[in-house]
Amino acid sequence: MSHLANIPSYHMTVTTPDGRSIEGDFIYGMVGNTVSVGGMVNLSRELVRLDDGKFEVLLVRMPKTPEDWQSVLAALNLHELTETGAVVGFTASEVTFTCDELVAWTVDGEFGGAQTVTTVVNHPRAVSIVYGKSGGAIE
Repeated sequence: MSHLANIPSYHMTVTTPDGRSIEGDFIYGMVGNTVSVGGMVNLSRELVRLDDGKFEVLLVRMPKTPEDWQSVLAALNLHELTETGAVVGFTASEVTFTCDELVAWTVDGEFGGAQTVTTVVNHPRAVSIVYGKSGGAIE
């Protein structure tokens, strides 16, 4: 339990072009388009659409009490992702994270730099994948 108290949090404002604005202290944030991340975070297949032009955004608020930790674990386990809960979840085609201090980012497992403002934009169908001998394509 003493190790959990040492997890750093970042006070951030998270915004989207459609007017969403969420502020708080977060210990984890993820922008992805997958149902599983590193075997730790598993999102419901009903929540994730790979072809809708939107990312799934997941933010974990800083727990302050043992009950808060239980709320985080329950929300992740039950996929109870709301904008006001212990675990915030929503979809967006673009999301901006603003923090007063530098935040280190990981992009596909690699260091993605450290910024105070980071914007992530979904570019749907930006890549064509060619497959098979006949050169069929998936967009």
